[in-house]
Amino acid sequence: KDASTNKGGVCSSSLEVFSALALPEQEHAKLMTYDPESAAEPPEFYATYVQQILDIVVENARQEFRAIWACSRKDGMPKVEATRKLSIKINQMCDSIQEQLRSGMTEQEKQQLVYSVLLKAVPPLMIDNLGLDGILARVPENYVGSIVAAWVASRFVYQYGIEAS
Repeated sequence: KDASTNKGGVCSSSLEVFSALALPEQEHAKLMTYDPESAAEPPEFYATYVQQILDIVVENARQEFRAIWACSRKDGMPKVEATRKLSIKINQMCDSIQEQLRSGMTEQEKQQLVYSVLLKAVPPLMIDNLGLDGILARVPENYVGSIVAAWVASRFVYQYGIEAS
């Protein structure tokens, strides 16, 4: 169904935008720009980043498939309906988490959550290249909040199902 299919594209696009936000402009141009007509091979950084994005998309799809399959087997729910309900639940949780990040946590709690999630949600190459503090210095807070909320919400729903709260 479209909701599941589109998630891979949204994830890869978001991580592409993330790289442009996180890397200083000149570094992004050097590490992430590739013109296949003028160079035989993309920069090593680019190739590695693309592979890490693919790994994230595949793992997300694997988890989504397992959650859809579990809904279908447990409740006899049609897979299309399970896909729709998973997306709704993830979006609801994402909104709730973003609200908590904005106003429901102390700065220490927020920092602890953001740091721990970014270590899992962001391609390792960016962490290795910029460090968490470098990322947080350049990427807008709302974008970071979206990454954190989407990662936590999806992992929670994939693990505990659409009825979990």
